[in-house]
Amino acid sequence: MHMSKIIELQDLGYTYLKGSPYEHQALKKINLSLNPGDCLGIFGPNGSGKSTLAKILNGLLRPTSGKAVICGIDSASKHFNEHLWKKVGYVFQYPEKQLFKPNVYDEVAYGPRNLGLSESDIKIRVLDALEKVGVKPDLYKHLSPANLSGGERRRVAIAGILALNPEIIILDEPVAGLDAIGRKMVYEIIKNRQENGNTIIIISHDLKEIMKLIDRIVILDHGTIFFAGEVQDLLAVPKILAHYKFELPAYLQVVNALVAKGIKVQTSLTSMTEVASEISRILRGESTS
Repeated sequence: MHMSKIIELQDLGYTYLKGSPYEHQALKKINLSLNPGDCLGIFGPNGSGKSTLAKILNGLLRPTSGKAVICGIDSASKHFNEHLWKKVGYVFQYPEKQLFKPNVYDEVAYGPRNLGLSESDIKIRVLDALEKVGVKPDLYKHLSPANLSGGERRRVAIAGILALNPEIIILDEPVAGLDAIGRKMVYEIIKNRQENGNTIIIISHDLKEIMKLIDRIVILDHGTIFFAGEVQDLLAVPKILAHYKFELPAYLQVVNALVAKGIKVQTSLTSMTEVASEISRILRGESTS
């Protein structure tokens, strides 16, 4: 195993209720490695194993076969579960529904308190985490989470994870149910964490929403990796995009329509402006017949 990898999975498998009549193999022979600072998107239909994989990555579950080394901690170690939650933060889908403390400060302080830090260190972490998610501590720290908007509660939930100073952050459908302002805020938080060297894993069904954030992508299906590679590699395989009904940004729909008509067009374009320039170039330099 290379210590340079922050995540390394070898032939990893997970079976629920092993040995019972209800036995179900959720993951089979998963091989995956990530470098520190990578941003990975995990996609797949319901029941494909996304949540099971995420729970193994933050130590909620231990693999039933194969091997995982995460942040240098081996799944064979008896301390796998108790050490990993300190290094891997998991923001569940609709995390604001799991806020349970009487005020914002105590909510964000919950994780650091479980680390056994002093109250002065906890205060530094709480105020820093709230600043990082764009929540002004002076205005919010004494408020009840129940009095905040959905987007504000989502940010407080993410602050609670950031206060742990994790090496890896896993976000499950991070923008589900948020309006455009809330989504933009969450994207900015993710970008900032990546720039600060965090490894980010985003579980999603919406490629269009997060493709600009992620470097690499994994598609799970029936517990196995159906596709793994860079986003550009996936965009070059229209059959997979169609099979999983991935909705693409408008500019990519234009590019794919041109390619389908046999027009030679650059496929590595990343905005409608670039597509417009490319179409202008084609119209100037090539016959449109």
